[in-house]
Amino acid sequence: MQLAILAFVFGVLLFLMSAAALALEPVSASPNLWRLALLLLASLHAAAGFFAIGGAPAYAEARWSSVAIAAAAAVGATAVATIVAFRLAAQVRLGLWQGAATSIVFATLAAGCISAALVMTLARRNSQNSL
Repeated sequence: MQLAILAFVFGVLLFLMSAAALALEPVSASPNLWRLALLLLASLHAAAGFFAIGGAPAYAEARWSSVAIAAAAAVGATAVATIVAFRLAAQVRLGLWQGAATSIVFATLAAGCISAALVMTLARRNSQNSL
């Protein structure tokens, strides 16, 4: 259930970030800034996925094959989710003005940080309960 909620939340965040990035692209004074923000959100998605899949306990127990599988799954899911969100945002084309798009970038990054922190906290709590 937690993975489904995580996937939904980050899917919405990636879509909103992509829509904001597309709105900011032609008018942005620094066009690489939105790409960096999208990369940061994707990194948060991958890290949260790694923890949610169970990569941290495998790392703590030095089960390297499990760590590699969890990392590959997290990165693969992130790549697919980011591509799908960006393509969907390109097709839908939300009519965002620059101020709204900038606010969405900051809000999605903040929500991504909070979501990743919650996943890490839950993963730590679950690993302590299993001991």
